[in-house]
Amino acid sequence: MAFVFDDTKLIDASEKGYQLLRAAHVRIDDTAGIFNVLSRSFPDLGNAMADIAEVREIDLKSEVGSGHLHAELWNGLIKITLRIEETEDVLAQDAPVVLALEQELLFMREVTNETPFPMWQVDSGGHISWANTTYIKHVEHIKQTGHLTWPLPHIFGQAAPSTLLSPTSTERKSLEHSAQDGAKWFDVHSQKTRDGVYFYATPADEIVSAQENLSSFTQTLTKTFAQLTQGLAIFDSDRNLMMFNPALVRLTNIPAEKLCVRPSLWTFLDSLREQRMIPEPKDYHSWRDEIRSLETAAETDSYCKVWQLPSGLTYRVTGRPHPGGAIALLIENITEEISLTRRFNAHLEQNQAILDCVDEAMVVFSPSGVLVQCNKAYREMWDSDPDQTLIEFTATNALKDWRKKTNPSPFWGELQDFIYQGSERSDWVGTVTTLKGQKLDCRVRPLMGGSTLVSFVFGATENNMPGRPKELPLRA
Repeated sequence: MAFVFDDTKLIDASEKGYQLLRAAHVRIDDTAGIFNVLSRSFPDLGNAMADIAEVREIDLKSEVGSGHLHAELWNGLIKITLRIEETEDVLAQDAPVVLALEQELLFMREVTNETPFPMWQVDSGGHISWANTTYIKHVEHIKQTGHLTWPLPHIFGQAAPSTLLSPTSTERKSLEHSAQDGAKWFDVHSQKTRDGVYFYATPADEIVSAQENLSSFTQTLTKTFAQLTQGLAIFDSDRNLMMFNPALVRLTNIPAEKLCVRPSLWTFLDSLREQRMIPEPKDYHSWRDEIRSLETAAETDSYCKVWQLPSGLTYRVTGRPHPGGAIALLIENITEEISLTRRFNAHLEQNQAILDCVDEAMVVFSPSGVLVQCNKAYREMWDSDPDQTLIEFTATNALKDWRKKTNPSPFWGELQDFIYQGSERSDWVGTVTTLKGQKLDCRVRPLMGGSTLVSFVFGATENNMPGRPKELPLRA
């Protein structure tokens, strides 16, 4: 059998050479396929052909059977002569076996060539001795030329010695196609065989994209957590710390080095106890019970407690469940909030005490007509305590009570319109008569923000009558 190549292009062959290509189902323009067929019996052919320009003539002996290959460079052409002894006798004697082998070879060749991901084999010298159609298409696309040299280039990079010696391995690599295509990622798997190392590369673009998106999302969360003023500690299903933010270090005084080693929930809370950043229990048993209740309540999204620390600080600790059995603890310093609330409550109590010292009955309604404040004189005069009602007490409720304890008067309707109207208003005074005949002066004052102050005082004549108390409760 003889083959003549101009560079890597087959330009002629003997009759038996063409028969070999037809038997192997290889097209005459498939240079890589031709060298694949020849390399099966002569694995060193790729290395030898790389040096033929210098040595000009090579001789190889088949590693399978008694074949012999001779190649020589002549006037820029390469002639390969292949001699196989007693080939026709063997084919004649084992024709059924050869036919079965050809059918199996055809099936395997179709499978490998139709496989959508690259497959190739590397011999002991590190050169590619076989490749499927997909690999060759990648080479053509990268090289952007119709002439391929043998052996084929390593488009995924030269395999490391450790990979060639390892029984199996997997490595993720990028394949640079062109500027407009960008990089395509593959998981390159290797399997050591008797004749070398077999490789196949499966696409990994979606996995790489998902990992990049996850990394970007994690970085975004990390930056967000880093800016939180609340301390965040997330414990996995085994109750080991898997994430925390800088605010946690600042609030708990636990060194970041301790948190980076992923302590357990118990160790973390013990560290808080050592730093006196947790309410001191009466004994250790009650402390352990508190920890168990924290863990159980956090799993059901029901843990929220205020910790009064020995240092005077006040922390609010909230437990939240996370997917997969994890829990998150949110620690917030609410010392200023508590202090402000206390000052505000004290201010309200002081204002209420001042109002209660005034003899004049006073009541305040919000712009929407809700009773927001009244003094002791009002409660005694009208025998009513709005603070004891379970529902919202409004001006409508108050007016209904006032009408029951006084004679009919158009003043109440005018007062109702005044309380609920939003237009510009001014002070005015009206007088009503109680069921007992007492004159009651009512002063109405608009307040800032649309609120209304209504004050009541008995008429001067009635108050100065002999034997009549200064103020009498009005009862229906």
